[in-house]
Amino acid sequence: MFQAPLKSIPGAGWAMGCGSYIFLERNFENDKATMATCVKYYKESGNTYQLLLFPEGTDRGARAAALSDEYARRKGLPRYDYVLHPRTTGFNYLLELMRKENYISYVYDITVAYEDVIIDSELSLLKGIFPKNVHFDVKKYDVKEIPTDPEKSGIWLKDLWREKEKVLKKFYESETHKRRLNPSGVGYVFPV
Repeated sequence: MFQAPLKSIPGAGWAMGCGSYIFLERNFENDKATMATCVKYYKESGNTYQLLLFPEGTDRGARAAALSDEYARRKGLPRYDYVLHPRTTGFNYLLELMRKENYISYVYDITVAYEDVIIDSELSLLKGIFPKNVHFDVKKYDVKEIPTDPEKSGIWLKDLWREKEKVLKKFYESETHKRRLNPSGVGYVFPV
């Protein structure tokens, strides 16, 4: 899922549209119909799609971090240094839609850590700032483990982000050459 303006990128926007990507306006009332139409289409197509959702809504640039900090202050939540507070409304709605269509079995939580430089926007990449190594930790949750009540699934998501903040804090407080994500489950975390 991407922000709607990205579909206007010459060539790339057209290709993403052909790939049945979901473009959101970041206005829940407007986006509900888009999500419902897409999930229904995916189900009826007979194909298996994987949806990539960023519950934070954007990357962790200075402006987004300030908005997340203000949200945390208003809601009495902890201030985060490495993640943004997730937006639970869209996540809950999409989860509910996919459950109704029987089109979801698992939710994967992916934590990404940059070993030597934190990439906080696509602009960094355009400026030629690339991390030497990128670490991924992938956790798989059976959808049956996630509460069906929207308030409880929102808490579940917020708890995931709280844990993500702890993991990233430990990662970034280590010496650069010793930075590793510890596997959260079975397997090995491969730096890319």
